[in-house]
Amino acid sequence: MTLFVESRWKDVRESVHKLNPKLSHIIDELNPSDKFTFYRIKYNFGDEILQNAGLYLPTKSGLISIKDSRVDTHIQDNLGYNFGSNPVGMLLEHSVELFIASADRIIPYAIIQPGHVFGTWRILDTKVSYCPPTFIWGMTAGARSLFMLAKISENASHLHLSKKLHIKIEKPKSLVDHGKVFREIANSNDFKEPWQVEFLFFSKKWFEQLHDKGWEKFKLYLLDAAWQSSSYWRNEYVWNYVFSLIQQNRNIKPPTYIANIVKHLLAIGVGAMPGFRPAFDDTLGPIKRLQEIYINEYNLKDYAPIIMAPSNFSLKDTSPIYYSLQYPTTIEFALKSSERTSAMTDLYLVSSLLKKYLKEIQTGKLNIAETPLESFAQKAKFDFFHNNVTDYTDFKESALIPKEDNAFGLASTDENKNFPKNSSFLNGCIRISY
Repeated sequence: MTLFVESRWKDVRESVHKLNPKLSHIIDELNPSDKFTFYRIKYNFGDEILQNAGLYLPTKSGLISIKDSRVDTHIQDNLGYNFGSNPVGMLLEHSVELFIASADRIIPYAIIQPGHVFGTWRILDTKVSYCPPTFIWGMTAGARSLFMLAKISENASHLHLSKKLHIKIEKPKSLVDHGKVFREIANSNDFKEPWQVEFLFFSKKWFEQLHDKGWEKFKLYLLDAAWQSSSYWRNEYVWNYVFSLIQQNRNIKPPTYIANIVKHLLAIGVGAMPGFRPAFDDTLGPIKRLQEIYINEYNLKDYAPIIMAPSNFSLKDTSPIYYSLQYPTTIEFALKSSERTSAMTDLYLVSSLLKKYLKEIQTGKLNIAETPLESFAQKAKFDFFHNNVTDYTDFKESALIPKEDNAFGLASTDENKNFPKNSSFLNGCIRISY
C-alpha cells in the first residue's frame, strides 16, 4: 500500500551526515538500537503532504490520510504522534513550502530545505499550550506559490497544452491558480521528467525518552531548531508595540489594510516571511521543464517564461526580493474601506506609510538598537513599480526591473523574448534590496 520503508540509523546515517553533520554526530553518540527507526518517504511535485495540517501518505492509488483505515496501524502509531500532523523530519532532496490557505489567498510561511529539521514545536510543547491551532497549515512538495509572470490563461493555448499532455484542468483565473496547473502538468504521463522530494521522518520512539540525561544533546538540538524558527513570532508583540509608537509619535492613522502590508514588507525584509524571486533552478519544482512546455505546447511566443517562486530575503544574500499588491500574502488582512481604490493609489499609500515608519526607526528614539528591525531599516532600499507611473515621479516603470536585476535574465530561457512588463504581478510591485 505505502511507497516507503522503515529504516534504521545505519541505513540513513550517510544521507543525514552529508546534509547535517552536527545532528549526525549527536545521533552517533546516542548509538540508537534498531528500535529507533526512520521512514524515508518520497512525494511527487505538488503533492499536498499536509492538508488542513493532517499528514497524507503516498500510495499507488494516490495520497491518503494517515488516519485512513487502509494505513497500517504500526505506521499510524509511529508517524501519528504529532496530533496526526507532520512528524519531526528532515528533507533529503529538493524543498517544500509550508503555507496557510484562506478563501482568497495562499500565504507562504516557510521554505524548508534539505538538512533542515522541522516539526519540533509541538513535540517539545507542554500540555498547556499557546501554539496556534494545527488546522491552518498546508505543505506541498515543491512550492505551492509558483506562478508565471506572463499571462497563461489564453483559451486556445491552454486547450492545446491540455490536449497535448492529456490533462483536464481549467485555465488559471489568477496567479494563485498557476500552481494547480503546474502540478497537473508535472504529474501527467507525458511530462517525462519526474521531480520528487524525499523526507526522512523520525518515528515515535525517538521522543519517548527526551528527558533522560543521555539524551540531553539531542533534546537541546531540537530545542535550538524550534527556538531559531520561532524568533519572529516570539517578538511579534514588540513589533506591534513599535508600530503603535510610530503612529502615535507621528500622529498618523493609516488604513488598517495598508498598515498590514507595511508590517508584512518589514517582516519580509528581516527574513521572517517569504517574498518572491525569479526561479532559475529546479530546487522548488521542475522549473526548466515547465518553461519548455509553455514555450512549445502553450506557444508562449512573445514573452519570456519567467516563473516566480517564494524565497526569503537575507543580509547574507544581496539578491532583491519582491512583493505585489496583486498577489497578497499578508498574514493579517483587514478589508479595504473601499474597493474603488486603484493599485497605484494603494502603492502610494504603502510608500508614504513605509517612509514614515523607516524614518522614525532610523532616528534611534524607539530604543530598538541592534534588533533585526533596526538593522534592516538602516540599510533597506524600497523601489515601487507600476505599468503607468506618469504622475508619480518616485515610482518606476515595470519595464526597468530586468535591467536593474539580472536574476530575471537568468530565469529566462531565451534572451530574445520580451520581458512580461504588463504582468499583473508587476502592476503594483515593491522591490526590497540593500
